This record gives sequence, structure tokens and C-alpha cells, in this order.
Amino acid sequence: MVEGAGAVGVAALLEGKVRLGPADTAVCVLSGGNIDMNMVSRIIDRGLWADGRLASLSVVVRDRPGYLNEVTGVVAIEGANVLHIEHTRAFGDIAVGQVGIEMKIESRGREHVARIVAELRELGHQVEEVL
Repeated sequence: MVEGAGAVGVAALLEGKVRLGPADTAVCVLSGGNIDMNMVSRIIDRGLWADGRLASLSVVVRDRPGYLNEVTGVVAIEGANVLHIEHTRAFGDIAVGQVGIEMKIESRGREHVARIVAELRELGHQVEEVL
């Protein structure tokens, strides 16, 4: 892992700040590692989010036994992974007789998430991808 200051040489080359002739050779020393691992985790998560491989879904289902299982089952059958889930029935703007399910999922990309959303809608559930 190269920290920001350790990558300055590469940045200088990429921005054309180092003048090299046709016969010149340049070497960049990549150094560092003095980076907060929580920061690295956030950077990775942002990259996965931007790539569509992490998604947040808001699903509203009927408040009946088995519907939470049905929703998570679709995610599993489609080959995605549930990273976090909240099941809410008593708060917010959820109607009596309904349950809100907020899920963070890990997928293969945007098309994969779109298939999961389409499958859940086909089963009659209200689904929105939260951006």
C-alpha cells in the first residue's frame, strides 16, 4: 500500500512535471504504508460503490411470516451477498401491515443489482435502490 505522499513521483510523471528526453530513464520510489486502515477501507468501499458492486436497497413487503426470507432468498439465489440488513415495522412512514427492509448488498455490478431489483419487483415487492 502506497500512501499519498509516497506516490508523488508517479503523479509528477503523469502530469508531465518531469522533463525526460527520449534516451532518459526515470524511476519512481513508491513508499509509505503510513495510512489509516479505516481510511483504506472507506476508499475501497467508495470504489466498490462507484463500480456498482455495493448497493443499498429499500424494500417494502407485507408484514407476514416468510417475506424477509423471500427477499434474502432472492439475493442468495442471484449470487449476491447481504452485508447489512434492517427490518423495520414500527417506525417511519411504513404503513400498518407492511415492513421496511433496508439492505446493503455486495454484487457483481450494476446489471447484477438490476436483476435482483427486477426479481423482487416481479414478486410484488416495492423496491428502490438508495443512492
